[in-house]
Amino acid sequence: MENAVQGEYGAAAAAAAVSANISLCTAQRLVKEHGTSLNTLIGEIRLANAKSFLSDPEIDISTVGKIVGYADDRSFRRAFKCWTGLSPKEYRKETLREKE
Repeated sequence: MENAVQGEYGAAAAAAAVSANISLCTAQRLVKEHGTSLNTLIGEIRLANAKSFLSDPEIDISTVGKIVGYADDRSFRRAFKCWTGLSPKEYRKETLREKE
């Protein structure tokens, strides 16, 4: 999560950020022992951050994609739809409707 604040969502950076400053291979092995992967964890953080930013109608959807580490809008939209079953625009509409 600390790396996400800086817009860094890479597995190597996540491994380096651990307080023990472990290697990428060691970090991958450790999370595998817990039944997951670094990429899965990073994806969960990206999704949580994307949902948070999408709940603010002042932030453009393409900007949200960039903030959570996607180089292009299309990749972000595709990933978000895969995660949630909704496009970012559909998710935003539902979220804003729930707040009313």
